[in-house]
Amino acid sequence: ATGKRPFQSGRIMLGLVAYGAFAQLDHSYNANPGRVILEVPSREVDAMNQLNTILAGQWSVKVLNWDHTGADVCGWEGVGCIGADDKKSVAGMMGGIKSIKIAAKNGTFPTSFNLAKLFPKLKSFEISGGIRGTLPKDLCGDSRTGPHSELEDFKIERSFDVYGVVPEACWLGEELKEFSIKRTRLAGKIPRRFGEPSQGANMKLQLEAFDVTNSRLTGTLPRSIANFPNLKSMLVDRARLEGGFPEYLPSSLKECSLSPQYTGSKDANAKLRQVQPGSSKYSDTPFDCPVPATLPEVCLATAYCKVVPPPKATTKEKKVTLPTGTLYKACARKDYDFLDEFEAQSEVECESSSCFLPGLGVAVAVAVGMGVLASVFLWYKDKKRKEKNEEEALKETTTGYDMSKLPIPEAKLPPADSNGTDKN
Repeated sequence: ATGKRPFQSGRIMLGLVAYGAFAQLDHSYNANPGRVILEVPSREVDAMNQLNTILAGQWSVKVLNWDHTGADVCGWEGVGCIGADDKKSVAGMMGGIKSIKIAAKNGTFPTSFNLAKLFPKLKSFEISGGIRGTLPKDLCGDSRTGPHSELEDFKIERSFDVYGVVPEACWLGEELKEFSIKRTRLAGKIPRRFGEPSQGANMKLQLEAFDVTNSRLTGTLPRSIANFPNLKSMLVDRARLEGGFPEYLPSSLKECSLSPQYTGSKDANAKLRQVQPGSSKYSDTPFDCPVPATLPEVCLATAYCKVVPPPKATTKEKKVTLPTGTLYKACARKDYDFLDEFEAQSEVECESSSCFLPGLGVAVAVAVGMGVLASVFLWYKDKKRKEKNEEEALKETTTGYDMSKLPIPEAKLPPADSNGTDKN
């Protein structure tokens, strides 16, 4: 019996040491039991406090009175941190914020709020609710020249008080998997580089969900969206897209909504539905007919299209006649606003036959014309001189001599007497 006591005492001591060790790590646990959270850099803690100030401490519609001011940001609702069990974590590695999910009641972003710099390990950024105003231009960093976020999920949803253009870098993340701006007034166009790895965008083509429903997004749905092989959900109805349908969409789609679902269709079984001009639904139908037969089956059910009437025949426009030398003068002045109207849009074209040579021809014609006019004037002057000479020659022939050259005789008066009277 005495031999067992030291063994039992050892077990008790070991238990106390283990308890102390776990007590020391207690602050490093989050809602996941048994998961150790790595230390969050102080700059990220400061950024979380700034974000909390932006949102006026109201992160959740359900818990409006809870102010996120504690030092342990990993314990805040909607915040996820890198843990020691993450695949990419290694011994001695610093932690960081990896996900932010907020149901905001109120708040306005400042002019600058760069997620790439503030949270370099952030993978998911979601805000829904009462966020107001415009998004900062540097929200997702700079996709061309500077650091940009490697978000997998970007979602700004359910707030018609947020408006303006979605920053380009938010579309083009290398690891982007989910993108949503549904039910907002966020606008702009889908960047041309979207889905184009050859142009440095979406390098891994991992997009799985794309939702711009009921947004103010304009422009066309780019053909490059077919480059995403894992796209499962694409919802674009009630956005303000226009133009034709992409010829191809990913065959991986499981959910697809291209146009609003119209009720009361005469043909309930029709897959391709054309909306005629004059219909009350015409202005709400984004895409032009025809509908490509190459679209996936799941997309054809919502592939409404509007019939674009042929352009009305117009009378042939009269050709504008320019005053002589006008085009040449415009070239000389480099008046490109004027030249644009006559398809002489650049200095090179001004030097080509479309502009310069006709102007040169006009100049030559004017010079030749002035020479001819001078010749006519000299001919006329010479003619008048010859006519005058002929008249003078004719006078000499008639009289035999020139009467104008005869001397004029002096008149002789009779002498006067002493009284001054004439003797006669």
